[in-house]
Amino acid sequence: MPEKAFSYPESVLQWVWNELLCSTHKLYTTCGKKISIIDQGILNLSDGPDFSQAHILIDGIRWYGAVELHVHSSAWKQHGHHRDPNYNQVILHVVLDSNPVPVVTQNGSKPYTLSLLPHIDTKLHSFIREFYNKEALPCASNIHFINNNVFTRQIEKAHKEYFDKKTQDFFQFYEAGELPSAAWKNALIISLFNGLGISNNRGPMEELGRSLVHHTFANLDELQEHAYDLAFGVSSSLAWNYKSNRPASQPDNRIAQACHLLYLIQQQPLDNFIQLNYQSVWNQYLKALGFKNSDLFKVLYATVFLPAMYALGALFTHHSLQQKVLKEWQSMKSPVPQKFIRLLPVTLSEVPGLDKKLGLVHQFNHYCNQKRCTECMVLKKVIQG
Repeated sequence: MPEKAFSYPESVLQWVWNELLCSTHKLYTTCGKKISIIDQGILNLSDGPDFSQAHILIDGIRWYGAVELHVHSSAWKQHGHHRDPNYNQVILHVVLDSNPVPVVTQNGSKPYTLSLLPHIDTKLHSFIREFYNKEALPCASNIHFINNNVFTRQIEKAHKEYFDKKTQDFFQFYEAGELPSAAWKNALIISLFNGLGISNNRGPMEELGRSLVHHTFANLDELQEHAYDLAFGVSSSLAWNYKSNRPASQPDNRIAQACHLLYLIQQQPLDNFIQLNYQSVWNQYLKALGFKNSDLFKVLYATVFLPAMYALGALFTHHSLQQKVLKEWQSMKSPVPQKFIRLLPVTLSEVPGLDKKLGLVHQFNHYCNQKRCTECMVLKKVIQG
């Protein structure tokens, strides 16, 4: 049985109606006429009824018009809708009262009333309560209703979306006015500079990379000397953040690494990225830098280098390269920051491989933190049971 009260703003009721997060079977008006929702209408963000262009079947008769929603039916008169001709088009008044009062429009018509409260599942009540909780995930207390496969499918969806986002991020650094080969290399270099700025110095590192890509240097030493002058010289305008950085992450170390990568990429013929095994190219870079495949470079490989290779395939219509990159991304295991792992409900934290899916980052940043729950499979499963 649903709870006997709905102590949330009217905007939540609008959300429930807009997404039809309720049982739509066996709906009846307060006067006993059967309701079928063909189209709940379009949410109105301006003056007038909450939803326009609704299509409702009431006792077999089609009605087209507006729908107005109130937590309490008495708000119809309190808000002056009975005197406002904008509400003459209302065909259905949706409320949460258990004994709603009937309403009348300015032209004397009497819209049907639907009390939605009995059709809102207790699990949705619980979800909405936690939606307003500042700390917990909205679905946290409902997770025991859900097969782990549902959450895993959602993470797979987020994983693919995250790759699409990273590919779009790469193209933001791509200058279309240049030769494609040069533009792609420069975009890769700037992306790597940006990535090596994680997390406190992305901006300065990106700006430094942009200042360096259009220069040609005789050797690596000359490149690094010029980079350090741009970064730390008396005329430098770059603002570096030294706080909360481990020694290895200090700007001078990251600049040295980024410059080395820039030099290697500039020396590498573009065909090598396409014709050679791109994993081998990356491993050559790590070897030249004298690095093992640390967590940072695993993340850079996943979120910068792979999207760059996919973009390269798109630019030169190399579909087999794109397919190879996508296949690797889909099966990829990569370090995920512990702050995301800690947000996982206990029942899901032990799902094999879930803590190595970069889709988790996108899930929490794009869905959970933004409260975009209606776009998530988990909410749908919570409501549908």
